Formats: sequence, structure tokens, C-alpha cells
Amino acid sequence: MKTKIGLYLLLTVVGLFPISLFAGGGPLPADKTVYRGDTAILNWRVTNGLSCSPSTDYPSSGDTVYTTWITAGGSSSSGSVSIVPKQVGSYTFYCRHYNINGAQDAFGQTTLQVNDCLTPLVWNGTQCVSATPDLVSSGITPTTSLANSTTTLSATIYNIGGGSTGSGFTNLFQQATSVDVNGNGVGVTDIGTSVFNAPLAMSTNNTATLQKVFSAGTYYIRACADKSSASNAGVIVESNETNNCGTWTAITVSSPTVTGSLSITSTCTIPASSATCSGVPISWTTQNATNTVTVERGYSPFGTIAGGTGNSGATTINLQGTGSYTFNLKHNNVVLDSKTITVSCASNSSWNGNACAPNLPSITGGGLSCNYSSPCYLDFTCNASTQTYSISRDGVTLVNKQNYTGAVHYLLPSTEGNYSYSCENTNGTDTKVVYYSPNAQPSGLSLNATPRTVEKGGKVTFTWSILNPSMSCTVKAVPVCTGGSCSQAQITDAASINTTFASSTTDSNDPYGASRAMASALHSVSPTSANKALGKKTLQMSFTTDFTLSCSGATSTSTIRIITSKNNEG
Repeated sequence: MKTKIGLYLLLTVVGLFPISLFAGGGPLPADKTVYRGDTAILNWRVTNGLSCSPSTDYPSSGDTVYTTWITAGGSSSSGSVSIVPKQVGSYTFYCRHYNINGAQDAFGQTTLQVNDCLTPLVWNGTQCVSATPDLVSSGITPTTSLANSTTTLSATIYNIGGGSTGSGFTNLFQQATSVDVNGNGVGVTDIGTSVFNAPLAMSTNNTATLQKVFSAGTYYIRACADKSSASNAGVIVESNETNNCGTWTAITVSSPTVTGSLSITSTCTIPASSATCSGVPISWTTQNATNTVTVERGYSPFGTIAGGTGNSGATTINLQGTGSYTFNLKHNNVVLDSKTITVSCASNSSWNGNACAPNLPSITGGGLSCNYSSPCYLDFTCNASTQTYSISRDGVTLVNKQNYTGAVHYLLPSTEGNYSYSCENTNGTDTKVVYYSPNAQPSGLSLNATPRTVEKGGKVTFTWSILNPSMSCTVKAVPVCTGGSCSQAQITDAASINTTFASSTTDSNDPYGASRAMASALHSVSPTSANKALGKKTLQMSFTTDFTLSCSGATSTSTIRIITSKNNEG
């Protein structure tokens, strides 16, 4: 038990000069001796003075006492302060007062004697204690944790006694289901121990630890020094055997968030002539999973890993057909991660329902565009799969694998021969040949129609053939008028037919090149011929009309008449 002793300083100030001390207010205690670590109370009273502050010259700066200044103001004032001296020695207390010159005067002193601890007590740095050890435990850390993961429980074991334990000892961890209003554990069980192999010296500490895996919930844990079980009395003789256990600490264990990641390339290419993108790698990892994790495409699991933390899996898959495929990483039917891969055909191939078929180049239109009073051009177009084009004459290369960017308009040299032109890509080549002779005149003009006689509103199909066509070749419609006079309807109908032959297209079933521009069909060599313009066009007839095929420079023309019955041409 700590001793409290009252010390009384009776200070009286009678004027500015001189300062005198008058005793009064009761006798000083006869016993002014305490032991280190005990509490002493210093009391003082000041009368008829200005102010003062009690101070002391302690053996160590850590024991110096300073209090608020006391101002008497003509009447007595008093105060007190508690001190706990830690060093052995004599303590002199006095009052400091500033004189008229600003210097401090010391007066009204008293003395306190501090002795060392009584045998067999020893000083432990804070107080006098028994020379035997005394073991206590702190609370438990941490106070929160995650379910299904290893938690390291820690408690600090202190020796607050006056001696070493002399040997190592065991520390016990206990768990309770709850704590009552008095702080006592309910449903207490032992859950493990932590052993100190070395002695614990006076005023030192060490940490006891225990690893534990919890499910979600709240747990109450404490540590007890020098115990291997609840019934064990321990191996260390202590000054206090009843304070070995720490307080019950509530530990909240929560379910961790389950996470996972899925890894797969974002694109895959099916080679030409193949149906499958093969050997696509896919891998996955999870954290804090409690059940089996599955990798699924749609509703079909194809990969699994066991629950846990840091578990991973990997495989390769084959994907058939083009499109987007989504894969899900699932835990308890909850999607943790999702990745999509886009599968497409290789360049210059397209999915035909069964495989990535190679896209072949093709010549989609063209031929000679010549006006024999001007230069002659080879004009042609290629489909979208074309990468390059080439032109040659009788085996002599004129253009070699030029990048195809659009319709080709190539000026032919003034050399007669068979001109080959090609559309190309890595899958193949489409080639056509046209014969060109400089200065050759159009000839062999032939215009035909079926039928030649129709009822008004009936349809007639025209075909034509021109050897060495030129830009000047045309088909003209002229109405056949009764008495040399044409009605306005006849004139309008003929003008409409001429516009059709100038700016429309050939029939969609034109065997010489479907749906070609009429100008190309009359001015250029047909894709199906080496040196002839060929074409087919169907028209609706309303009046008897003459049609003439002619070309500048040709020595002849070709004319036919289409007769319509019941036409009321007059």
C-alpha cells in the first residue's frame, strides 16, 4: 500500500521589503519520510503577499513540481499538489517569489525524505514490488479477421514483479462463447498454447502467439500467462497468482469477398479453308473461394478448381465458327469475371456456314474503251477481295501486281495483240483476254430483236454485236410515222427509248455481262469476247419504230423495224 503524508508550508508576506516567513495555521507533521513510489501531498498557505509558486530541487528533473502561481491579494490563499518521488534522497520544497528587482527569492521551505523500498520489496522502475515475478497478460490482437483464413492471435505477457521468472513457461489461449455483465467468459474452452523457452526478466515482456482459422462470427479470446490448460497452476512462483489472465477480447470474423480473374485472348483467327480456331489458351485464379469454382461457356462448365485462396487453373479450347464467345468464371453461381473472345476468318476468307472459305478475286466488269480517233483504254474493275492486278500483252508484262485501289483505266500502247488483265489475291487469280488492234475500224455491226411484231405494250428483246467497237457506237430509235407526220406521243416514246440505250443498263440476265452500263456494252469489248461488243436489252414497245446500230468509221450500219399492232399511230 502506498503512504500519503501531508506537508504544510505556512508562508506569510508582510511587505515588499524585507520578506519574512511566519509559521502559522497548524503544526507541521512529525513524520516527513516516504518510500520511493509512494504518494506525498504538499500543502501550502500564503497570507498578505503578492504571489508565489511552490517548487523543489528534486534529485531528477523528472520529479520537479511546478504549480500555478498563488496570488494572496491581502488575504490568505492555499493549495496542494500530489507528488510521487522515484529517486531516493532528500527533497526540499520552498516558495519562489519575484522581488521588486525581478529576481526570485526562495522562502518558506520544508523537507521530505525519500527512502528505498523496504526489504524484501525491490524497485521495478515504477513502484516497490515483491522480489518475486508477477505475470500478467494484455488483451488480444487483432480484433478483426477474415473467415477461412489463418489469423495470428497475439498477446503481450508482462513481468511486473520484482524478479525474473528464472525459466521459460507456457501461455494459454482460451475462447468463450460470450461474456457476462461482470466480464467473465461463458462457455470457456482452451484453444492452444504459446511457449516461452527463455526466462522473462523483471519489467520486460514477450509476445505469445497462436494461429487460428475461424468461420464467420464473433469470438471472445483471452490469454493467460504461465498456464498450459484451464486447470493448470503454472510453473512460475509469483507474488500474485490471480492476475495471470488478460481481459476477454471480442474478435469479429467476417466472410471475405470472393474474387477471381479470367484470362483469354480477345481475338482468334480461323485459317482459310478451316472451321476451327484451335488451341486457344484460357486460365483463371480465385481468392477466398469457399466452394468449387467453374469456368463456363453459356451453361456448359468445362473447367473447375477447388475453393480457396490463390488457386488457379488453365486449359486450351477449340472454337468452331465465327462470332463472339463469352466465358464466365463462377462461384456459387455468381459471376466473378467474364471475358469475350471474337473469332473471325483469316484475311480474304469468309464463313460460308461450314468453314472459312477463301475469297477469290474476280473481274466484275470492263474491257476496251476505244474511240479510234483517240487513244484506247483498257478499263476493268475487280471485286472487294482483290489485292493486286496485272496486265500483259502476249506474255509481255505491262503491269505486275499493282495494288488494287479501284477501277483500272489503263492506256494501251499502239501495239496489236492479245491483252490479258487479272485481278489477284493470295487465294487465286481471275484473268480475261481482249484482242486489240490499233486503228481497227468498227465492223460487222449486227442488231437483232425478238419478236419483231408485238401488240402495243408488248416487250421486245434486243441483242447486238460490234467487231472492234468504239466510243461512237450507238443505237438510235426513230418513230415510223403515217404520211410523214408523227404524233407527239411517238416522238416522246422514241426519245425515251434513246435515253434508255444511252444511260440504262443491260438486262440482269444478259449473258455477255449482266447489268452493265449501256455505254460500256456498246463501246467496249464484252467480258465474254476477245474483240466484240455484245449485249442484251429488253424494252416495252408502244409504237412502230425503226432501230439503227451505227459506229463512226464503220462502212455499214444495222437497222431493224419493230411493228406494233393496234397502235393508233395516227
